Amino acid sequence: MEISLINKIVAAKRNYFLSGKTKNFEERLKWVKAIKRNLIAYKRDFYNAFKADFNKSAYEVASTELGQVINECNFLIKKGWYYLAPKKVKTGFINYGSRGYILKEPYGVVLVVSPWNYPLNLSLIPAISALFSGNCVLLKLSNNTPNVNKVIEKIIEVVPKEVLSTVYQDRNETDSLFDVQYDHIFFTGSKNVGKLVMEKASKFLTPVTLELGGKSPAIVEEDANIKLAAKRIVWGKFLNAGQTCIAPDYVLVNKKIKEKFVKECIKRIEKFYIKKGQISDKFPFLINEKQAERISSYINVDKVLNKYFKFGKLISPILLESTFDEKVMQEEIFGPVLPIVEFDNLNDVIKLLKTKDKSLALYYFGKDKKKADRVMTSLSFGGGCVNNTIMHFTIDGFPFGGVGASGTGHYHGKFGIETFTHQKSILVQSKRELKVKYPPYSSFKRFITEIFLGIF
Repeated sequence: MEISLINKIVAAKRNYFLSGKTKNFEERLKWVKAIKRNLIAYKRDFYNAFKADFNKSAYEVASTELGQVINECNFLIKKGWYYLAPKKVKTGFINYGSRGYILKEPYGVVLVVSPWNYPLNLSLIPAISALFSGNCVLLKLSNNTPNVNKVIEKIIEVVPKEVLSTVYQDRNETDSLFDVQYDHIFFTGSKNVGKLVMEKASKFLTPVTLELGGKSPAIVEEDANIKLAAKRIVWGKFLNAGQTCIAPDYVLVNKKIKEKFVKECIKRIEKFYIKKGQISDKFPFLINEKQAERISSYINVDKVLNKYFKFGKLISPILLESTFDEKVMQEEIFGPVLPIVEFDNLNDVIKLLKTKDKSLALYYFGKDKKKADRVMTSLSFGGGCVNNTIMHFTIDGFPFGGVGASGTGHYHGKFGIETFTHQKSILVQSKRELKVKYPPYSSFKRFITEIFLGIF
């Protein structure tokens, strides 16, 4: 896509924003309600589209895509007004005779760049939050999910194109998308592309939210409920065929229970995903052949711990005996391969993970609360669970986002409103005030000021 065309699209959105039309809260609320209605009305279309794009089952679409976006709409419809309303702030005695408040104002034109792995969830949740906050939004969809994209475009037709519209670009045209000035960029994707986005944004000093990924570990200590840990880790890892940014990337398991843990994982894989000796027809495909080849390169057949199937873009769940020296442990897997790494001592695990990039998620399994607290407080990561996986993403009261190499900024619920608005501080002064601040200054005024400011 030519940069001139992108410029025209962004200019039209900026003109609409500057007209003040998006300041009408009732209009924005109406748009979110209309999108929610369309999400429900077109649910069958979404089920068919996800099936066509990467064989995702209707259940997974309902639970991980549609349901999450509708939940965000419900939050904004019911509570969004409260988090957008001006907030009073105490101004202190030094500002005697004044009142203060914080206004949340939209940035203007927001670019939302969504990935292919959850093309509905990870595009519309930030886009709707930005829209509700009063911005105009350009939504860049992935070319890897053409069928889902068509349905997304249908459901957002209820919003004027100047306010919310979509754009596509081939990989070799990506640069032009970021060579235009926006007022905020929200990017979900890989760390390498995230670096490019931040570099491009720096030209215009555009604020950026980066939702990246990384190698999110699951730690299974010897006192863990092994059956429960295996069930929840297998589910979290192989959800969407492992193409989930917060999936457990690998498991660190205490060597005392490793054998039992692996056996339980194999049982869960067979129960969840294997039907009559074959991989279930509901197990998702990898998004394309390139990803399938990349995942295949990680599979050392001598270290595979379970029976698996591979047919083109379909690779069934694989458990892999591993160490940190293996190729599979050098970058985020983003597929249905789960390395199992044993450890002797939890303290050594904590020390080791402190030397790694900060992950988007971390999961700990064990009954000892003190150990769990030590892991959660000693290590830096975006968010996570104790004795569970993935489910922290579903709570709109939690900020979702990474830290360090796994991202910057957060969203969901009120945190989305905070991300897509500037908090503007306003002080309103009456005729009354403390006159001690005005010259000429004397030792008495200094004494009074020291008392006010606690300098004594």
